[in-house]
Amino acid sequence: IGDAAAYRHWFTGGDVRLESVQNATDQARLAARTILGHAEPFTAVPWFWSDIGDMKLQMVGLTQGGDSHVMLGDLTENKFSIYH
Repeated sequence: IGDAAAYRHWFTGGDVRLESVQNATDQARLAARTILGHAEPFTAVPWFWSDIGDMKLQMVGLTQGGDSHVMLGDLTENKFSIYH
C-alpha cells in the first residue's frame, strides 16, 4: 500500500506502479474495507495533475503503448486536450 506500491492493474492485466497521493489513498481505503470484511476488487481509475508554471497538466486513465490519439484545441495557446 502506498504511492510507490506495484500491483496488478484490473484493466491492463499488467503490473503498474502509480506514484501519486490519490493512488495511495485509494489503496489505503481498499485495505481498510478489506480488513473490515468488505472486500472488493481494486478498480480505481488513476488520475494525476501537475501545475507547471502557468500551465496545468491533467491526466486520467492509462494508455498502452501504441494507442492512437486525437488532439483538440491549440498547442500554441496551451489550451488543448489529447484523448488516447
